[in-house]
Amino acid sequence: MSLSEVAIGPVRLHTLPQDADWYRQRRQFEEMASGLYRLLAQEHFRNFIDVGANSGMVSVFARRSAPDLRIVAIEADQRLVEIIPGNFALNGLNEPELIHAIASAKTDAGGSFSLNPKSTLDNRVAMDGWAKVSVPQIALDDLFKDRGIEGKTFLKVDTQGHEKHVLEGFATTMRSRSDWIIKMEFAPMWLKSQGTDPAELARSLSADYLVAEYPERIAYNYPAVSTLLSHTISPDQAEHFVSYVESLDRNGRGWVDLVVAPRSWRPKGLRSGLKALFG
Repeated sequence: MSLSEVAIGPVRLHTLPQDADWYRQRRQFEEMASGLYRLLAQEHFRNFIDVGANSGMVSVFARRSAPDLRIVAIEADQRLVEIIPGNFALNGLNEPELIHAIASAKTDAGGSFSLNPKSTLDNRVAMDGWAKVSVPQIALDDLFKDRGIEGKTFLKVDTQGHEKHVLEGFATTMRSRSDWIIKMEFAPMWLKSQGTDPAELARSLSADYLVAEYPERIAYNYPAVSTLLSHTISPDQAEHFVSYVESLDRNGRGWVDLVVAPRSWRPKGLRSGLKALFG
């Protein structure tokens, strides 16, 4: 398999050639330098679950800043699964636990995955006209139970519109535990392509949990992970929030990341949305 090597500051990564230019963009340098990974180490997170790991870039960043993290990387594209261990070795890091699967609503040996003909960065679970491969599915509830994942856990979920199904497979753990926090992509166009109503997803999540837009960058000296939840979204704002997100790029292609956490994570003395600004 032909690979390209890219450098993101001190980090080197092997990628498929069609993906290399994306890794050279400023956004990846910002991610590498993000204060998030420092905070995960300072706040003694025990686990980092990378759902939709692609080449393993984000897991590599997490391992560099927090060497003691237990990292579980889940990736559905076999080509990328083969790349990930080498990217850790390339940077002198211990490998993660690696799972070749689709994170979804239930554990099933017979899942199907669609390969984007132009870039692995936009592979999707279901897409007409793309090549399909058979990949097992795993529910995060089962993963946590079977692998004994305990303690403070950060989950990064980037599945090109499949996020609702990932969360459905994590629902029991989300309800029963309060030691987790999720950073997940929220891209209305991609969610719709996978059969999800983005407004309903935003509404249901914000009804049960704290939900906030993840900042474009975590500012220098950001004080705590919980501060990411300073300006939360309420269920009645769901429709307007989706319209706002869609407006962030041409033709409704805008997207953001969300932070989702149990209500016990709310920073003390901070309130939701405009109330936090104007009382």
